[in-house]
Amino acid sequence: MTDNSHNVTFCTHLRYDSEDRIKNLQAIINYYSVNFPNAKFIFAEDDNEHNKAFDSIKWPNKRTNFYFIQ
Repeated sequence: MTDNSHNVTFCTHLRYDSEDRIKNLQAIINYYSVNFPNAKFIFAEDDNEHNKAFDSIKWPNKRTNFYFIQ
């Protein structure tokens, strides 16, 4: 079986409403990073202003694009 994880991109909309949301997001990122080690990630936060809680997330290095849309 070949590793096709480099052909996968995960796109996720982010909105902060609780600490549990941050914990769940980190768990999901960890899972996909391990099981799809070459996948790319696109995260888009849309809100009135950037929520600093997202700064504590350990994003997959060099494979992540984070966008803030006001």
